[in-house]
Amino acid sequence: MIPQKMDSLQLFVGSSLDQILCENDGCTVPPALPAKLHALVRNCSENVSAYKDLRVPAAQSSDPQFLQWFGKFGLEFPFLTKANFVIPNDLPTRCLDGDPSVHSTFFHCSSGSSGSPTFWARSVSDELSVAARFEQIFNDNFNASAISTLAIVALPLGTWVGGLFTSFILRYLSLKGYRISIAAPGNQVDEILKIVQHVGQGSNFDQIVILGYPPFVKGVVDKGISVGIDWSPLNMGYVFAGEVFTEEWRQLLGTRSGLSDPLNSIISIYGTADAGVLANETKLSATIRQYLSRHPSLARELFGQDRIPSLMQYDPFSRFLELRPDDNTLSLTTMPPVFLPIEEAVKRLPLPLVRYNIGDSGGVCDFDFLINKMKENDFDPLSKVQFYRKLPFVWVFGRAFWTVSLYGANVYVENVMAGMEQLDVRDLVTGKFVLSVMEDVEGDARLGVRVELYSGVKGTAGLRTLMEDVILEQILRLNSEYSNYVPKEKQNPLVFLHEYGDSNYFPIGIKHKYT
Repeated sequence: MIPQKMDSLQLFVGSSLDQILCENDGCTVPPALPAKLHALVRNCSENVSAYKDLRVPAAQSSDPQFLQWFGKFGLEFPFLTKANFVIPNDLPTRCLDGDPSVHSTFFHCSSGSSGSPTFWARSVSDELSVAARFEQIFNDNFNASAISTLAIVALPLGTWVGGLFTSFILRYLSLKGYRISIAAPGNQVDEILKIVQHVGQGSNFDQIVILGYPPFVKGVVDKGISVGIDWSPLNMGYVFAGEVFTEEWRQLLGTRSGLSDPLNSIISIYGTADAGVLANETKLSATIRQYLSRHPSLARELFGQDRIPSLMQYDPFSRFLELRPDDNTLSLTTMPPVFLPIEEAVKRLPLPLVRYNIGDSGGVCDFDFLINKMKENDFDPLSKVQFYRKLPFVWVFGRAFWTVSLYGANVYVENVMAGMEQLDVRDLVTGKFVLSVMEDVEGDARLGVRVELYSGVKGTAGLRTLMEDVILEQILRLNSEYSNYVPKEKQNPLVFLHEYGDSNYFPIGIKHKYT
């Protein structure tokens, strides 16, 4: 008899990516989803203590596709949060059968960026249910089934989800036949560069892919240039997690890495400690996002805000996403792995989450809706790509705490990021900054921006004035609230320049916080 852990892995390895995604039709709620969701919710209500007191609508025999049940579920089942679900229920209470040791093979800890750290339980089946997101990237973008790939995991290692989880997933892809070799130095710049120099250079590998947080990896690239590494012949690729970046930033990194097609080679994923990877950029979604970044009025019409979110595609049979209507934040349900029969699959999730709200502002839409909307505005994104998958779209602005507010205007981290990437300053600053509201000498509220300089760059009065000018120019271009709500004489930001690695605001090796 094959152990459960092995049969899940064998089924994943034996299933093509097309087979895993075959039930999708581009809709946020595909026809087969309600029945699978019902099986998951029923199992949770029967076998997970934390769910037993929640209202679960009953299914009727006259509703074989569970469409009526799905409607009731949407109206009656509550949205869960860290405050009302995680904190009141200890780990065993949230786990299947009340015993983390039975179904779990791996535990990791959230970073605590929105509060105190939390521990999460995972199983092999649980990891495999989201491995297709990485498979999409390494198959569709990097062609790693055909060409040799050195994957460098530059995410922090330890109890946090990023580094170890990513290493596990890449190993599964390697077992599936992808030509991926893994090095996992974590967030150690010098170790990453040693691997590039001693393993990646020459003819050892056809390409190198670095996986990490955007500002950290950009720092690796810049440090590499300073020590004589020419990234251009290495055929670089990047997979980013953790935060939104601008299209200007993508092009900047692409230029410094010698990339011919940054839209294909620089890919962002949407992941959380709570539920692994939820979605990933595709060449199609990146192409649409680039167009919208150049047409902010259309972006504002689509997304309802003065900033460009991350735009990705996702598989609702892996992570079912909904919008909580009272605050337009995203909620997720961890669906069972599709390569197992549904009644068996629901038993393989050690810590299932149903309608769990993660606090990210964003939205979802059907594939056809967004494509048709773009065509109505004289842009056909399908004609710009050679290959695409018909999966729904999700857009993510990030956590609400990635903003500051003054004079009633919300100022977003992304607004200021655009200033850091302008030609006049991008070679002088690392791209990291801290946003806050300060008081000027008259006691009035002003936007404060603390900026990290590159190593060796001096913080002169002239550079500070230049930074103030480029930041204000981009905020006014992108943020109509700021230009209309903030008095003109108070719009200029107060900029403070800090040396590289300033321990108070930009400590080296620590995940950066922008607010």
